[in-house]
Amino acid sequence: MKVKGKVWIVGGLLVAFLMAIPSSALAASPPDRPEGHRRVVRGEVIAVTPPTLVVQTGDGPVVVTTGERTRFRVPGVEDPSLEDVQVGNRVVCVGWRGEEGFHAAVVAVVNLEGRLDRIGGQVLSVDGNDIRAGTPAGESVLIRTDDETIFRIPGVEDPGPDDIEVGSLIGAVGKWEEDGVFHASVVVVPRAAERKGRVTGEVVGIEGTTLVLQTQGGRQVRLLTDGETTFHVPGVEEATLSDVHVGDRVTAEVTLREGVPYAARVAVWPLQPARLTGEVAAIEGRTIVLDTPHGQVQVLTDGSTVFRIPGLENPSLEDVRVGDQIGCGGVWEDEGTFHASLVVVRRGRPGAGRTGVVRGRVLSVGSDRLTVGTPRGPVTVIVGEETTIRVPGVETPSLADIHPGDVVGARGQWNEDGSLQADGIAVLGGGEKPPRSPASPKARPED
Repeated sequence: MKVKGKVWIVGGLLVAFLMAIPSSALAASPPDRPEGHRRVVRGEVIAVTPPTLVVQTGDGPVVVTTGERTRFRVPGVEDPSLEDVQVGNRVVCVGWRGEEGFHAAVVAVVNLEGRLDRIGGQVLSVDGNDIRAGTPAGESVLIRTDDETIFRIPGVEDPGPDDIEVGSLIGAVGKWEEDGVFHASVVVVPRAAERKGRVTGEVVGIEGTTLVLQTQGGRQVRLLTDGETTFHVPGVEEATLSDVHVGDRVTAEVTLREGVPYAARVAVWPLQPARLTGEVAAIEGRTIVLDTPHGQVQVLTDGSTVFRIPGLENPSLEDVRVGDQIGCGGVWEDEGTFHASLVVVRRGRPGAGRTGVVRGRVLSVGSDRLTVGTPRGPVTVIVGEETTIRVPGVETPSLADIHPGDVVGARGQWNEDGSLQADGIAVLGGGEKPPRSPASPKARPED
């Protein structure tokens, strides 16, 4: 009887201890609505102790808690669970961090049977769970998603296929099916970034405000236009998209906005472009008087003429100078008159006294100068007593603190011999520097 009494006492104490434990500690599933931002944990499984698994990430091990609402995805397993996740598997866990650690809403095993395939392109259409994208190779690919597909879209807390917009760029990870459909396990919309570029090709289609170009390499490019797009069409003063036609050869300056390529400027090439080169003898209004080997020619320019001048981002006729060597593209109006759609200035050496900037890698350093390698060849930068020098980590830098291999930027005035008299030089990057000699000669330190 005494033994039975002790058993009842112990049992009562155990029940009381369990009732004192918070219910959240006994719950097998995470809360219904997570507090905080959606997170992702990636890495290799190093331990499985239901209902948790330990994932080794680049920042160290992370304990991932699963529950009844956690969805699992394991290639080749029809109705997977935590029991199908093995030590050594590579996983992607999507969930949130709470006060009690990381709770997983989705656990996906990847690379179980080799590498997954990756594709990317521009979204052409979205129909339910199916996304059709045009790849850089000009192919149209059907990307199929399902409830297990993980979506990553910047600024969207719980993204899905409804958040994918036509025209946006996407990347997808998954597997090709036998019917040619790409089954995506992960779909990512890249973070918005503004980038610029240029593309030349033939107009093969105009769909509303979208230009479809075919490049020389056979790649098809879709460019959106809007009210900020400027058009340059030979013979048309204030050109618009309606003046561009299928079959035209164009060059477009492209800006990526929110991941979508927009045409900032579209220039239509002349139907039968002719070329003309020579030296500028005079500029009269919008007409360039050009000395050529066959005599003087009147080169007409207008609002549609595109100018290209080294070192200038948006050049115009005002930037062309007498004495410049230029090349023109356009059409002849008569024997002495040429209508230019394109004017390219070829300046071998900047004008003396003009302000200039040099940027590149140091090739050599002398007592009062350094040679900088630039895309247009080596440039000599002269250092004087008034030159200010900036070197990261050096309090009172001098020319001796600049070494071959450093990347520098220099600003000053051009000399007659093509060298740059530097007002200031800044080291922008480079390798490890040798210790500076305390007796090295100094240029005037920066105030």
